Amino acid sequence: MNNKDDRELQRKLRQMEAKINSQLWPELKIKVSRMSEKLVSWYRELPSVGKFAVIGAGLFMGLTVLNMFVHLVASLVSMAFLAVLVYIVYKIFLADNPSSN
Repeated sequence: MNNKDDRELQRKLRQMEAKINSQLWPELKIKVSRMSEKLVSWYRELPSVGKFAVIGAGLFMGLTVLNMFVHLVASLVSMAFLAVLVYIVYKIFLADNPSSN
């Protein structure tokens, strides 16, 4: 009896999910499509200098984000290396000291 209830509940859940997805995704696709069309038309209407400025600003922002990511990874690697060094020093000088027992 419980197995049938679970199956029925799962079936209803899938139906509700399909209904929600069928309503949300087309609207989202339309909004994204309209926004991208507006952005492309805005870019096409810019003068040549403006287009170069937009491309330059985009490159600058992209390289800035990439630089931040590289610094983050380098910091994480440095912290991991420091943690390993501290652990090794602890093991060598403190953990193997029989006189402290």
